[in-house]
Amino acid sequence: MLIGIWVTKACNLRCSYCYEGNDKKEIDMDRNTADQIINFIQENYSTNDNWSEDPLIIQFHGGEPLLNYDLITYITERLKLLFATYKKIVMFGITTNAVLLDKKKIEFLAENMNYDFSISIDGDKKVHDQTRLFSNGTGSYDAIINKVNMTLEKRKNIRARVTFGAQTVSHLFESIKHLIELGFLVIVCIPDYFDKSWDEKHIDAYLDQLGLLKEYYLRNRLDEKNVEIPILENNIFKKNKCSGGYSSIHIDPTGEIYPCSYVVGDTKYKIGSVHLGGINNDYLADISRINDCNMMECEGCNNYSSCLTVRCRYLNELLTDDGLCPSATICAFENANYSFLKSV
Repeated sequence: MLIGIWVTKACNLRCSYCYEGNDKKEIDMDRNTADQIINFIQENYSTNDNWSEDPLIIQFHGGEPLLNYDLITYITERLKLLFATYKKIVMFGITTNAVLLDKKKIEFLAENMNYDFSISIDGDKKVHDQTRLFSNGTGSYDAIINKVNMTLEKRKNIRARVTFGAQTVSHLFESIKHLIELGFLVIVCIPDYFDKSWDEKHIDAYLDQLGLLKEYYLRNRLDEKNVEIPILENNIFKKNKCSGGYSSIHIDPTGEIYPCSYVVGDTKYKIGSVHLGGINNDYLADISRINDCNMMECEGCNNYSSCLTVRCRYLNELLTDDGLCPSATICAFENANYSFLKSV
């Protein structure tokens, strides 16, 4: 079970590709809501025999979660104590833009974020500063690079989270190479599906970059150096239908519960509240029905059972205004990945 806890909706950057937009509500989670979340977790997960072997995963979200750092430490320590009492496993994760990192925070996160500790960094200064901006329009690379180096010195398996769009895709190989040279061992690359500029030319550029990256990876025997770049791996496998609300939930700063990170704050998808009894199973069943419907437009496609746009109906709604309408952008990427894997 994964529980995303959104400790704030505020952010200290104004990244051009942020799907939440740049007019974020300045809402921080308070201690009372945190206590209610801990009570909810205790009642529903810590003593449930179904979770006796599988760990509970707590993923801290924002905005920029370190803007509410004290609450992160509070929740982490409370849950560690609680789960130790029940002799069950809880693990923690976080993604940060690194602006607020300092020695104290790095030490705490390196020790406690044992499921996932990710830093959002899109490449070298030129690429990163195109999109990851402060509110005054200046890039954030210079503000974070020393902190990134400090973090990598403290812990080697920090993940780099790279977002690339149509304007930066032609630099993808150089971006990843730069991150490897910085010392990252795990580099996760995510396309900006919300970028309306994607076209066939950019998808072709993406395929060219994958080819360069694969050649570099093999030539330098990066597998022997434990470097992981999931974008090069075979992701063409059967995907189960979305289990949002069942094996994962997200709790916003006010304590409202949603099935997926993409729909946090959209009250149409609210499935409960930690202040009002937790998850309402009737609400959950109602919004889950869309996941049981076939994607009629996609039936017959060779990638049907492995495609993200077939699986992620919430993302479809954000991209096409219809959960059952496939995203042309995701479809293009899925077909490009399929083509690349078949060619190597």
